[in-house]
Amino acid sequence: RNVLALLRLATAGLLVLMLLKPALNIVHTEKRTPVVAVLVDESLSMSYPDARHHALAPGGTRAERSRFDVAREATRRLLEQGLNRDHRVLIYTFSGNLERVSEVAVGDAKPRADIRQALTEPTGAHSNPGDALVDLARDLSGNKLAGMVLISDGRSTATSQSGAVTL
Repeated sequence: RNVLALLRLATAGLLVLMLLKPALNIVHTEKRTPVVAVLVDESLSMSYPDARHHALAPGGTRAERSRFDVAREATRRLLEQGLNRDHRVLIYTFSGNLERVSEVAVGDAKPRADIRQALTEPTGAHSNPGDALVDLARDLSGNKLAGMVLISDGRSTATSQSGAVTL
């Protein structure tokens, strides 16, 4: 008799437990460092001289104040001012295709000195920022993208007949 009462009590306890719908939630958190992408246009139009009195390229010869030199200096100053303090900074060039040329880790006290070597002289035949942004989204899928900096002369030489994404 006691065994039968104990079985009834255990069955009732299991029914109450099933009505409560117990569940085990396992939450996996992953800390991902936010990424800032800097895209620099490397089309040939970036080799043209920039304005004579530009804050990022003071004085110098026409070759020393090219649009590309201004873009290189702007990238260097972004890093100097602490863009990589809380972000991993990826530097890309684009013209015909997007190419990652440098990466600056979070908290690098002294930004990499090879920015000048990474951003070589412009050689691209055309400029298409639309395709560069599409390629960037593809390249950084799965990353926590905090922002993008697009440095260009603003001249898109892509045509709609080429199938390119135009802005």
